[in-house]
Amino acid sequence: MKNSKSEVTYLILSIILIAFGAGIYLIFGNSYASNSTSQATTATSSSSSTTSEEDLEAKAASLLAEAQANPTSEAVTNAQAAINKLSDESKKTDLQSQLDAVSAEVTNESNAETAVATAESEQTSANVTAAQAAIDVLTNETVKDQLQARLDAVSNAIAAATTQNNTTSGNSTYSTYGNTYSDSTITNSDSYGY
Repeated sequence: MKNSKSEVTYLILSIILIAFGAGIYLIFGNSYASNSTSQATTATSSSSSTTSEEDLEAKAASLLAEAQANPTSEAVTNAQAAINKLSDESKKTDLQSQLDAVSAEVTNESNAETAVATAESEQTSANVTAAQAAIDVLTNETVKDQLQARLDAVSNAIAAATTQNNTTSGNSTYSTYGNTYSDSTITNSDSYGY
């Protein structure tokens, strides 16, 4: 089979044309396909980020409600972590102000617990007064009642010790000092010894 020059020329031109068409397809065709895919991905991710933001808000609100129902430092820490993940500043500010109130209550409870423990270990009226001031700040009535009962026990113990000391020293006999009746004695039963 003999090929003419024109057939060979047409064959080569056909191969070049096919290669050129394939090159254009690879360059621009893939670009168009990837652009449409990325646009679809962007639309999907924006809708999923909206859903994700709503999920984060719901989780933060749930953890905040849990911290309000059971105020512990762990619950406050968990709620704070969830609030920090939010991107909506108005929602974040609202939840943060509510969490700050819970955090203040946890701090007040801790301070009151420490003050009552100090009053129990070192039973002085100054410690009882400080513990009472710390208890008065609390808003959680259950914790307030528990700490108040412990503090009342300390106050009663201090009062009993003071009464016992006064009874013991109140019956003492004192001699007058620098009085014209220096040979007389006075029996005193009040707490001041006069």
